[in-house]
Amino acid sequence: MTTNPLKVQTATSPNSLKEMTTADMAYSVDVILKNFATLTTGTGTVQVNPGVTTGLTSIGGIDDYRLDAAGVGSQVGTTYASTYAQGFQTFYSGFGGAFFTGFFTGTFATNPYSTAFSTNYQTFYGGFGGTIFTGFYVGRANTVGPISYDLWQDRQSVSESLGTMPVKWDALVSGVKQMTDIQLQDTIIEEALDTMVAGGIGSYQLNSSTPAGGTWTSRGAVVDTYAGSSTTYTLWQKTNDTAPTTARPLKHRLNGNVYDLIELTDVEIQAFRTRFQNRILNTGKGLYAFQTSAPGTGTWAQVGIDVLDTERQTFVGAFAGVNATYRGRYVGAGQTTSTTVRLWVRTA
Repeated sequence: MTTNPLKVQTATSPNSLKEMTTADMAYSVDVILKNFATLTTGTGTVQVNPGVTTGLTSIGGIDDYRLDAAGVGSQVGTTYASTYAQGFQTFYSGFGGAFFTGFFTGTFATNPYSTAFSTNYQTFYGGFGGTIFTGFYVGRANTVGPISYDLWQDRQSVSESLGTMPVKWDALVSGVKQMTDIQLQDTIIEEALDTMVAGGIGSYQLNSSTPAGGTWTSRGAVVDTYAGSSTTYTLWQKTNDTAPTTARPLKHRLNGNVYDLIELTDVEIQAFRTRFQNRILNTGKGLYAFQTSAPGTGTWAQVGIDVLDTERQTFVGAFAGVNATYRGRYVGAGQTTSTTVRLWVRTA
């Protein structure tokens, strides 16, 4: 069984040594997590649409289509073909005030997201020349898009430089002994991981408003836009909170010709942050995923609110007949489909 580091016990006279409790280690955990939360890149961090993704791991995303409101025109087109099945499978009916009086006989515009009806449909004739048209394509009406919002996590190991290790009481030798790095990670580092994934400093969540409790910093955003409205889901990281009571672990020090014990400084405690980052990779705690449901391996918890990936579909009522002419435009609200995506953190 691993014992915790030692601290100075000031409640006795004279001062004495005491094994740290979980509450005592909270100060070291706080120092490590605050140092981690200053990073915007590096092992364990999460980013939205980073400029460089080399070495990063994609953890999910959405493709956002900025869609027309009812009656606003755009077209999604390909080259005209001679039959309905080939030529009119990608036809959108909303022309934003201009009336459609026939079908194009040439080639669609090369820009599939152009919104100018007058420049894209100059040549028409009354029908299909014998082919019976029975309706319009039900599909996505794009004005801009898709715009991808992808989340990435750095899951590359980081070089460690742990520096001076704390000391513990060793019952086998009935004396004070320096901790190994494994003993450090099984105590202070493990507490840091558990604290972060429980919503502590360093943790992330997606939310349309600033989360409660502590200080949260924006690390980018995912935007869902449709029919002229949009919802912004900010990727927040907790970067500060109320500090716990100060209790620093002890270390060996060569003081002249004699070894004594002295508290670690905050800078020395911060050096343990790299072991904390690598333990995210080794244990899985602190890994994130952006998807509809939790991944199958490990225990995961949703962090933040549901992200609705909403897309508006278009539809015009069918009509039939040889050389029939449609005179009008799409004025309805259309069909809206939403996919729920969530940010998950692995907790065990």
